[in-house]
Amino acid sequence: MDAPHPHGWIHAVPNLLSGARLALAGVFPFLAAVARPWALAAAGLSDLLDGWIARRFRATSWVGGLLDAVADKAFVAAALGTRVVEGHLTWAEAGLLVARDAAVLVAATYGALAGHWRAFRHMPSRLFGRLTTALLFPLFVAWYGLPSATGLHRVLFLAAAASSTLAALDYGARFVRGLRAVARGDDPSVVR
Repeated sequence: MDAPHPHGWIHAVPNLLSGARLALAGVFPFLAAVARPWALAAAGLSDLLDGWIARRFRATSWVGGLLDAVADKAFVAAALGTRVVEGHLTWAEAGLLVARDAAVLVAATYGALAGHWRAFRHMPSRLFGRLTTALLFPLFVAWYGLPSATGLHRVLFLAAAASSTLAALDYGARFVRGLRAVARGDDPSVVR
């Protein structure tokens, strides 16, 4: 059965949820330690709800997808930055966890500056990218909600760091193949 057509106001709900998550990312470092697990729960719930509402009510848009991605990245940056500033994580460790995002940022920047935006726009989510996202949330929950579970922290960190690194390599290779397709005059959306 098809989803109902959105009424005017429902189009705004996913973007409002993403915007709230973005605002929460801005205040996360300043929250008391006891409030941070609740902020994580709220961010996770808003991420699930904005995607579900957007798909269910066909309230998706390119701008909404971009806002969702920016909110996600901002929250990851806030959670990781807080760990680094408080001395619980090194910059190198944080770098491993954001390798995927750094690769995508480099590709987007290059694509925009060199006029090869088409090669970047056809980079859908991939297995290791989704796995990285799926691993980061439990890692953050463990760090902020179970501070004494250091063994669990290490296992989740290693899994998320490996996944992020593999995602960075995968996205980088896909972007290069997309650039080659654009240079040949092919459609980059068919690049595997």
